[in-house]
Amino acid sequence: MQTITISIDKNAEILQEIIQNNISDTIKVKQKNDHELHFTADDSAILNLKIAEILTEYIIRYEEKNILKMLLMHDYLLLHKTEKLNILTAACKLINENESDFIKTLILLKRRFLIKQNILEYLNENTRLDVTGFVAFRLSGYKKMLSELIQKVVEDFKIQQEYKEFINMLKFFVETQKNRSNKIHIIFEKNGEYTLFDENNKDITEKCFSEFSETKEQNNLNNEDVLISSLITLAPKKVFLHFETENFNKKIVHTIEQIFENKVFVSSVPLLELVR
Repeated sequence: MQTITISIDKNAEILQEIIQNNISDTIKVKQKNDHELHFTADDSAILNLKIAEILTEYIIRYEEKNILKMLLMHDYLLLHKTEKLNILTAACKLINENESDFIKTLILLKRRFLIKQNILEYLNENTRLDVTGFVAFRLSGYKKMLSELIQKVVEDFKIQQEYKEFINMLKFFVETQKNRSNKIHIIFEKNGEYTLFDENNKDITEKCFSEFSETKEQNNLNNEDVLISSLITLAPKKVFLHFETENFNKKIVHTIEQIFENKVFVSSVPLLELVR
C-alpha cells in the first residue's frame, strides 16, 4: 500500500474539482484538512501516474499564466508595463487557442510531458509534494519551454512595432509630398502579378517597375516592395484595387490600405474589361 500526501495552500477547491473528474476507483483520496490530501493505492506506479496527470492539469489550467507572468517580469525588465501585458496576453492566446497546426500540437504535448515527467521523477523519491513549492522551485524544463515561447512572442511583438513605425513613416511621407497622380488602378492578376494603370487607363506598370529595377536587384526586393515604392512615389489622390482572383495577396492589400487609408477603393469591376 502506497500513500502520497499532496499539500496546497491556495486553490484547494480547484484541485479537488480536477481530482473528482479524473480519479479512478483503485485510488482512495482522503482530505486531512483544507490544504492537505492523502492519495492511497496498492500499485505505487499507477498512483504516481494518476497524481502526475492531475497535477499537470492543475498547473496548466491555474498556474501557467502566473509562471508566464513571472518569467516575463524577470527576463524583460526594460519593457513597459503595457507592453508586458500585451505580450502576456499574446503568449496565453498562443498556448491556449483551440485552432492549432501539427507543430503547435507537438509543442503543447511536450508541455504536458515535461510537467508530468518532473512530477513522476519527484514522486519516485518522495511521498509528500507541496504544490506551491514545486511550482516555484522545480519544473525547469517546462519553464525553459515557456521562456522560449515568450522570447518568440517578444520577437514577433518587436517586428510588429517596427512594422507600425515603418507604416507611419510611409504615411507621413505620402501625406507631406505633392500628389503626382490623381488616381492609380492596381489589378491583382490570377498569376500573382500586378498591373498598374493611370487615370487615363494607360498601362504604366513597366515604367513604374523599371524605375526600381536597379534598386530591386541591389536590395533583393520582391514585386510587392516595388509596388509599394511605386505607389509612394506617385502619391496618388485615389487608389483603386481590382481583383481578377480571390487568391490575392491580402497582406499587400492591407499594407496599401494602411498607408493610403481613406484614399483606397475596392472596385467590383475588373479594369481590364474597361480597357480592352
